[in-house]
Parts: sequence; structure tokens; C-alpha cells
Amino acid sequence: MLSRLAILVSLILVWGAGLHGTAIASSVTLYSGNYTGKDLNDLVTQGKASYPNETPSLTGSRLDFKNGKQYGEIIYRLPIVNTGAMSGLDDLVVTMTLNWDMLSSDNDFSFAISDGSQLLGACIGDQNMYWAVNGTDSGTTFSSTWTPGGPYKRVMPITLKIDVGANSSILTLTNGEHTTFNFTLDKEFNINNQIDLILGREHSWESYGINSLSISAVAQSPSPVPIPAPVLLFGSGIGTLFCLRKTKK
Repeated sequence: MLSRLAILVSLILVWGAGLHGTAIASSVTLYSGNYTGKDLNDLVTQGKASYPNETPSLTGSRLDFKNGKQYGEIIYRLPIVNTGAMSGLDDLVVTMTLNWDMLSSDNDFSFAISDGSQLLGACIGDQNMYWAVNGTDSGTTFSSTWTPGGPYKRVMPITLKIDVGANSSILTLTNGEHTTFNFTLDKEFNINNQIDLILGREHSWESYGINSLSISAVAQSPSPVPIPAPVLLFGSGIGTLFCLRKTKK
């Protein structure tokens, strides 16, 4: 009797699972870090990040980038996803939260991700404007099609979320007052390449002090194919009949 009851309960559980298909796709964290300006400098010392142009200085725990040398300079590069790490995975979501000080009157600070050639991100301008950054990465500099997004209060910290899909990428920008903007970019981006975090400035005379950076890179595993309930029920029924027949014998 107990054996039959256990089988009946199992059937009910399987039936419920069959109605809803198989489990939801799981996420995989590829990178996660919380850094002060000093920590970012330590990453360079450890060979885990680089200054493609000039070497900044530290003011306490703040990392100060003073005047540069050329237009569209990349001031900091941090690899966050290794080549091939996205193999067998789907959507990639990179979220970065930055807090920086403006050390010059002209400030057009950019933060983005790069696949080695293409760049996706945002720029916060000195006139309380933001732009979507959609350009190319040459290694030491970047160029971009600057797409205006509208007025934006530069209230720290500022969070940029980049959801890289198969055909387009969605940028979500949120400031310290929880004001949020969304922007969709149709841009080819190779998630199978090494992916770097990029910090940059538009003009060489712009100066910034990086106080903190938090960043994560999370991928989705492919969604499993749902198995229809009738198929599960049929298989379970056959198994149940077999067990009952065996018990009678």
C-alpha cells in the first residue's frame, strides 16, 4: 500500500512539473569586483589591468587622471571576460557603478565595454547630458558615434547596465537620484572575444578622480527545451504499471 501511495505522489509531482516544462535557465557569474581608486591601481601593479596612456597618481584612495596627450584617450582597461568564456552561453549582462570627481571644467567621461574592436557604453557630459557610446577600440584610443540621450543629472554614483543580446544591446543608465534612461543600440559585438572594461575621456585636457568602481559580468545559460506534460505523463504511467505488475508477482 505504501509503495502504491509513493508512486501516486510521484505521478502528481511529475504532472505538475510537466505542465510548467523544465527549469528556468540559470545565470553564470563571469566577473565580480568592488574597487576603490587605489584598488584599481593595485590591479595594474598586479598585471590584471593597464593604463594604455599616461600613469595616474593617487590622492588618498582616489585615482587621479590629469591631462592626457590625445583625443579619445582610453585611460584604463580591465579585462573582465576571458576569450571563449561565453561559449555555450547566451545573453551577457555587464553592470558597472562608478563614483568619480570632475577635476577640470570640461568633462566628458566615458565608460564602456570592448570586444577588442567594438565599443558599447555611455558618456556623461559636462552640460548634464548623456550620450550612448557606440564606436571602435584601437587599443589606446576610441572613436564613437555619439548618440544624444537627453538631459541627465550627474549625481553619483552612476550605474550603467549593458545587456548584450544577439541582435542588439540595451543600455540602462541610473544616477544617484534613481533617474533611469534606456537606450537600444543595434551593433555587432562579439561576446566570444575577450571583453574589457574601458574608461576614457573625449579631450586630452579633461581630468578625473576615480573614487570607486563596482562591476559584474553575468551570462545566461541556454534555456532547456521544455518537455510537454503528456510525454512526461505517458512515461510515468508506463513506469507505474511496471512497478505495480512487479509488486503483484
